[in-house]
Amino acid sequence: MRRITMYLGVIVFLGVALTGYWVYHKYFSAPVSEVITFKAERGPIQEIVNVRGEVVPVKEFSLEFPYSGIIDRIFVAKGDKITRGEALMKLETKDIDFELSRLDAVLTQSQANLNKLKAGATLEDEGVSQANVERAQAEYESAKTVLVTALTDAFTRADDTVRNKIDPLFNNPNTSPQLSFSPSDPQTKIDIEALRLALESRLKTWNAAISSLTTSSDLTAATTMADTGLTLARALSDKATQILNTLQPNAAVAQTTIDTWRTNVSAGRLSVGVAITNLASAKEKIAAARAALTIAENELTLKRAGTRAEEIAIAIAQIDEVKSEIGAAEDRRAKATLYAPANGTISDIGYERREVFVPGKPAITLSMAELKMQSDVSELDIGKVRPNDGGRVTIKFDAFPGAAYEGQVISIDPKEIIKEGDTFYRVNIFFDPSVAAAEGNIVRSGMRADLVIAGIAKNDVIKIPSVAIYKKDERTYVLRVVNGVAKETEVKSGISDNEDTEITEGLNAGDIVQVPANQ
Repeated sequence: MRRITMYLGVIVFLGVALTGYWVYHKYFSAPVSEVITFKAERGPIQEIVNVRGEVVPVKEFSLEFPYSGIIDRIFVAKGDKITRGEALMKLETKDIDFELSRLDAVLTQSQANLNKLKAGATLEDEGVSQANVERAQAEYESAKTVLVTALTDAFTRADDTVRNKIDPLFNNPNTSPQLSFSPSDPQTKIDIEALRLALESRLKTWNAAISSLTTSSDLTAATTMADTGLTLARALSDKATQILNTLQPNAAVAQTTIDTWRTNVSAGRLSVGVAITNLASAKEKIAAARAALTIAENELTLKRAGTRAEEIAIAIAQIDEVKSEIGAAEDRRAKATLYAPANGTISDIGYERREVFVPGKPAITLSMAELKMQSDVSELDIGKVRPNDGGRVTIKFDAFPGAAYEGQVISIDPKEIIKEGDTFYRVNIFFDPSVAAAEGNIVRSGMRADLVIAGIAKNDVIKIPSVAIYKKDERTYVLRVVNGVAKETEVKSGISDNEDTEITEGLNAGDIVQVPANQ
């Protein structure tokens, strides 16, 4: 009996001990903090916006370019039947081409500079670099002189074209311009009179600025003013040519007068074209000279200071920056052409060739008997949505679990929508219902879907998982591991795809960052 009592006592003791151990570890023992590390890596990244959307009927799509510019070519006419992917309209890309040429030169120079930096500098090298700076400075000053001459000539030609070649067509051209005859199209009369009135104040401002222009003036502002003035003068001469080509002699206007006007306007239009070409050449020359001077000065500074690892890193970063600029310029050139998002009919063309496109006024309006997707995007995310600028959308309909389809952002309605005190903007998305239909999924008006809208994309950026980033005192930090020790490091972040975040400053590729598991 005593042996049984002893066994029971041992069993009770072990039960109490095990229960106490379990209670201690569940409720009182401090948890071990697990540490997770990530490596900063280079690669592509793209912002995304997750929203809900609804299928609605669509009759028209209004297409725009993502930036302003001069209409260079129009490939279609009103009423044309077009197919998906067909080119519709193109902006002039001369400035982008000039910029790419400049950036290619800068990239070549920067790469050569990095190679020299890695090789190290001698006293002779420093002397050569000093001579390069002096030569580049002289070439830059010469380029500024050429630009001032081109700017002055641009005003002279534009002013002569307007006041001497085109003004004879008007009564009171300087105060209240009215054509001295009636063209066959009343709208062209309204257009050319409004254009002449706008040019009057522009020419006066331009004249005041050009009269005191020197190589020490703000040549960037002067160049912008000249570009605008020449564009308007060219537009006025184009409009005058259009009117005169259809003008017939009558009791008020003799044939000899019409011939004289045509000759003068043609000469003025040619003169403005020469000014545009000369100014573009001068701009290209000064841009190249400025870039060469910057490179020469940087090279001399580096050689005088001696080669350090940090300087090599800076030179590499400069090369990466130029590559990024080249990518942006190439992307801009690619987006200078509007393509049809779907089959349809051209119902309206908002511009004529050589007119200046301004965002907000549709360039092409396309009629379709199709469906589209609409989504209301918060003002906090609308800046990430770029119509006709990539704007790819992944669509997952509630009605078709497991299926995903592609769409594209076409436009954003300008009028805001207020919901429960928050501001939203309606995004219009094109998709092809026939793709779903081919899989047996019939898309109908009113269907709802989850949308993933792709925003800005970048290549070759430094990125880390977003979970490794934290905020403190309105600044952004990571824990960077240095010699096995995690050190708080301030960083600057860029775009995010909701999983990874771009790091623009504070980390290099290969750096290790640490994140506590409970972060």
